[in-house]
Amino acid sequence: MAFDDLYPQIVQRCRQLFETGQYDNAIFDAMKTVEEEIRSRAGATPTDLGVNLVSKVMNPNQPKLIFSSVSAEQEAAHSIYRGAIASFKNPLSHRFLNNCDPIKTFEILSFASLLMRMLDDATVAPSNTTTV
Repeated sequence: MAFDDLYPQIVQRCRQLFETGQYDNAIFDAMKTVEEEIRSRAGATPTDLGVNLVSKVMNPNQPKLIFSSVSAEQEAAHSIYRGAIASFKNPLSHRFLNNCDPIKTFEILSFASLLMRMLDDATVAPSNTTTV
């Protein structure tokens, strides 16, 4: 797999960082891209952030972003996204990790790319608004 095979927004936002060895920044920007896409697709507010955003819009009991009609699969998607944000974005939000492994970085960028493709396959729940 080549860098250009990754999701276009990941390539656009992370290529230069990756190629110049700024691995922490490449990972952080990839996960911010995922988070922004979740927020945009779900119509969430700019103050909805991180794992709280994921829980708000992918909650298996009343999801705004639907990955599956099977409850266990919706819960699994919820867990995957919460884990991704908590594991790869949050630590970089609070401290420098000094990641120097290009292979691990590329794998994380590939994972972010997969998360973006999964969002492409998700549907947005119809709004529960009613008119009078």
